[in-house]
Amino acid sequence: MNKVLLFVFTLLIINVSLTAQQRSCNTMDHLEMELKENPKRIFKMEQIQKQLNEYMSNLEDRSAQVHTIPVVVHVVYNNNSQNISNSQIQSQMTVLNDDFRRLNADANNTWPQAADIELDFCLASVDPSGNTTTGITRTQTNVTTFTDDDKVKFTNQGGQNAWNTQKYLNIWVCKLDGFLGYAQFPGGNSATDGVVCDYQAFGTNGTANAPFNKGRTATHEVGHWLNLYHIWGDGGCNVDDEVADTPESDAPNYGCASNHSSCGSVDMVQNYMDYSDDACMNLFTQGQKTRMRALFANNGFRNGLLSSNGCGDGGNNPTCNDGVQNGDETGVDCGGSDCPPCNSVCSDNEFNLIIVPDDYGSETTWEIKSGNNVLYAGGPYTDGNSNPISVDLCLADGCYDFVINDSYGDGICCDYGNGSFEITDDQGNVVVTGGSFGSTLTENFCASGGNDPGDADAGVRRIVRPLATQCNPTFKPRVQIKNYGTVALTSVDIKYRTDNNPYSNFSWTGNLDPGKFKTIILPKETFPTGSHSFDAYTENPNGAGDINPNNDDKSKNFAITGDVIKVQIKPDQYGSDITWELVNENNDIILSGGPYPDGNQSWKIKSICAPVDCYTFKIYDSYGDGICCDSGNGKYRIKNSAGATLISSNGQYGSFEEQDFCTDGSARVGSPYRDEKVNKRFNVFPNPTNGIVHVQFESLDEEVEVAVYNMLGQKITSTLTSNSVASFDLQSKQAGMYIVRIENDVRQETQKFMLVNQ
Repeated sequence: MNKVLLFVFTLLIINVSLTAQQRSCNTMDHLEMELKENPKRIFKMEQIQKQLNEYMSNLEDRSAQVHTIPVVVHVVYNNNSQNISNSQIQSQMTVLNDDFRRLNADANNTWPQAADIELDFCLASVDPSGNTTTGITRTQTNVTTFTDDDKVKFTNQGGQNAWNTQKYLNIWVCKLDGFLGYAQFPGGNSATDGVVCDYQAFGTNGTANAPFNKGRTATHEVGHWLNLYHIWGDGGCNVDDEVADTPESDAPNYGCASNHSSCGSVDMVQNYMDYSDDACMNLFTQGQKTRMRALFANNGFRNGLLSSNGCGDGGNNPTCNDGVQNGDETGVDCGGSDCPPCNSVCSDNEFNLIIVPDDYGSETTWEIKSGNNVLYAGGPYTDGNSNPISVDLCLADGCYDFVINDSYGDGICCDYGNGSFEITDDQGNVVVTGGSFGSTLTENFCASGGNDPGDADAGVRRIVRPLATQCNPTFKPRVQIKNYGTVALTSVDIKYRTDNNPYSNFSWTGNLDPGKFKTIILPKETFPTGSHSFDAYTENPNGAGDINPNNDDKSKNFAITGDVIKVQIKPDQYGSDITWELVNENNDIILSGGPYPDGNQSWKIKSICAPVDCYTFKIYDSYGDGICCDSGNGKYRIKNSAGATLISSNGQYGSFEEQDFCTDGSARVGSPYRDEKVNKRFNVFPNPTNGIVHVQFESLDEEVEVAVYNMLGQKITSTLTSNSVASFDLQSKQAGMYIVRIENDVRQETQKFMLVNQ
């Protein structure tokens, strides 16, 4: 079955007339709302799709491994009948486990591709603060009915705030307005991530009403939460659910239409992602399993659930309930008993981290690390909330990495709210600061005890140039060094190399205060087109050993995609006659210029990044006399970034000239091509003239007319001659611009000249 994303972008939502006997799911309506409110949402979906494609194409070990997902159920009720029992909630947990493990009693062999998804669900036993919990919260509300606008997910809007959605599956149970439930696909706002079910379609007892009393509404919505689309793809036969082993269908099925066919095959009405009644549903497929399991692979969007302690006993790490992230929360690996006790006074080195998220806080996470050990972690945050987050850090003597990530790849500054981060020590000194980065940034800093007084510590903060994609093959690499020590940095050696070649050395001297950084410009180099690596590291800070070699080096991969070529034109006095274009081998114009102002003979320069290829430069003169030599000696040339001339010309052509060249340095194709007038030129001199003007042209056997016209096109004087020179006395004529034309049956050429006052 073809896998297309058409319905993701067009959202061809099927609007079904809802009755008590027909399933209705508002997940796609909710997705449509997300896309309207957050234009970056679609890119998150594309990233998840890309990760899925990589998961499906590689040979990652997919041996049987059951993943357990901690669940918290938020019961939000307006009256006692909506406050469902623990027994009803537990019945739903049983259904989820049976359905996702293919242990459901109604499983059959109608569809051989039916699969055990190898996912278990448990009601959380440890809450985000590390306290023992039943995994159930209960909130009484004044709201009588909720819709799919996510208000049920916020305490200040009558609902209940989500627990950490990176560590728990949040399920809200409430009274919904005419539909059974909805879910949020992976990649949305972390504050609203989860599943919502109507209290009359949840579990198998209590308030659950037939035909939706088998717990399959939650199974259906959790399927969406795990990146499954409706079985019919929310469109006709040309729209797919992106799963290869589910037959195409043209619309949802209701009831239990087990013999219904569409799109040339029998519909899989028993699939949990159709709209069939609970009693009719009984399977997910192998293809759906692959799609869901990809979320738990390396770099998968829901991989964080695998490290959750939500179903543990709360005893793995010390826990606090002080509302402050001190590195001692459950699920954060801070060294077990070495974690600071709750509300304790820091006996080591105190630091403070301030994070100001941008408008898309759900993209931002960070860590404080010592080697591979994560000591502190935070994020993601709520979209649209840019309030500063303050985190107190207590660090032993040593050096640490602050790592900040942005899943969208645009940092937290500057297009969406000017986010920032800053770490200060107990004296108020800033040791780390920033906000402008791409996908990830690592900053090193040391606690005061990490350096002995007077010790020097230098490192490479980042490689500024080359850029990841570099057009210009000739440039000066730039490396940003930072003083990580406690004394001024006055000298350091910078070692650098490309593509595992021997290292070159650059010795820097100057003065760089502790915590400051400086960009060092290295000698110019030229790199061939293609992929490369660039490595740089520091040594001998202040002529001594470096106390922390872990922050010394950085590496960067980059690619040279072409060369910057410069088209340089020096017009003659009549720039308005001149136009030009640069075309590739497909004859596409990639750069053009002209006309230019008359009387301005300064060099005109245009540049372009040109991929390695061959090109043709074409220059035109509308008057037909080129740009040299009688009206100012114009010329042109094209150079590459290294300053080498690829083509050049003295401008001696008639109406046009073209030249071929290649940016890889290979031989040019042929010699310049000019129109024929270049071989039949004539000269007008002196130009300008104060009265007597001579017209010189090649000797011809036949007679030609040589005439002088003013700029109104009126003939002033003329002569017939077969000689190579004709002269005219124009001393009595008014000063100004004139035109000389030579003409016979097969030839006509013109040139301008200027008559000035005596």
